[in-house]
Amino acid sequence: MAALLSIPQKNTDRPAIGKVLVANRSEIAVRIMRTCQRIGIPTAAVYSDPDKDAPHVRMASEAHPLGGCWAEETYMDQDKLLAIARRSGATAIHPGYGFLSEDAGFAAVCEKKGITFIGSPSHVMRLAGNKLGVRKLAASIGVPVLPGSLDPMSTLEEFRQVCNRVGYPVYLKPAAYSGGGRGIRRVENDAELAAALERAGSDVTNLFVEKWAREAKHIELQILGDVYGRVVALGERECTIQRRNQKLIEESPCARLREDEVLHLRMREAALRLARAVDFVGTGTVEFLLDRKGNFYVIEINCRLQVEHAVTEMVRNIDLVEQQLHIAANSHLHMGLEAAYPASGAAIECRVYAEDPHRNFFPSIGRIAELREPSGEGIRVDSALYPGMEVPPYYDSLLAKVIVRGKDRSQALEKMSRALGSFTLEGVKHTIPYSLGVLDDPSFVSGNYDYSVNGNIRFY
Repeated sequence: MAALLSIPQKNTDRPAIGKVLVANRSEIAVRIMRTCQRIGIPTAAVYSDPDKDAPHVRMASEAHPLGGCWAEETYMDQDKLLAIARRSGATAIHPGYGFLSEDAGFAAVCEKKGITFIGSPSHVMRLAGNKLGVRKLAASIGVPVLPGSLDPMSTLEEFRQVCNRVGYPVYLKPAAYSGGGRGIRRVENDAELAAALERAGSDVTNLFVEKWAREAKHIELQILGDVYGRVVALGERECTIQRRNQKLIEESPCARLREDEVLHLRMREAALRLARAVDFVGTGTVEFLLDRKGNFYVIEINCRLQVEHAVTEMVRNIDLVEQQLHIAANSHLHMGLEAAYPASGAAIECRVYAEDPHRNFFPSIGRIAELREPSGEGIRVDSALYPGMEVPPYYDSLLAKVIVRGKDRSQALEKMSRALGSFTLEGVKHTIPYSLGVLDDPSFVSGNYDYSVNGNIRFY
């Protein structure tokens, strides 16, 4: 497993946090523990029955069983996690991403019990987690949103009026507390709308309409905010290549934005304006769609560490997990954080999923029979894989992330192709061959591609 690149320390003070309970598994648990180890913070791991031999269990200062297999009875069981935190003497909980990372209720319980939740406060998550509310707030402060609904709806006629006004196709999206593309339905006409609302049943009041943006790129701005009201942006990541509405390949910088510095600054200022409007605290992102004409539209705010955070770490030479720890400890963000960590070169991340691209990315389970991860200068692998590991059916299918840095995008692409080509992973179906195909596509190489739909990459 490749180690994190050496990161120079602008702030040498250790955050005022005692033991951290890492309430997650797999590569993100290892990633968090690596930073905690480096700065001298002890960690407590938790593990389900299938994860008893996982690397994060061995890496932690101590480890505690959760008992069970499914996420709901293990990594999402708040009572078990809080009991272990109390028993272990942990003063903070880091939720990673997924699971409880954007659960405002869990953050509130931690706050009530005097446990530091390493993430956004519950009141920020409640506000930012309501996507319909964010749309309305953004529109009120002049941050562009896609045409669609701004208020809750409950009847077919209300939905139909909005859809006919903005024009099909549209997306139906969950209004509150949904991430990772879950629950999104694309609707082409009135008949599909009626069927989709009928399937939604009582959840229909949690849906809103958003116009489908043709030929758009998915761009996110990395933001950090402290409890004293300071918010900074650390550049953008392009996350356009997706399957099943979830990201597959991410990169920074975005070539389209670097061609238009004025557009880049406008998006940055829009992200900061919206972040300040929700009193953002923590480490997160403001996500946009950017069309070919240079129009951009905010789609959501994420109040957590993103899977693709390593892309920013590579181009900025910064440790975002350490920044999270400082923010959670009520430290001030560095006044000149952007200048202290200037962007340099280009970075690309390819996620490695245990999925079969030839079966619409259907999850694959099995035993890792052979494993060899890439290594070398400017190559980083975040994973928790090991030979003989059983890939279970209980959790997200993400196995690892390969991140590379080059002096420019061309060198980064070449380095990523070599890295993925040398990645040996036998025993389960995975997405490495698919990613290699995307990296070799002339339209991707040129940067002239748009938003992907259900795994079918759409090139201009």
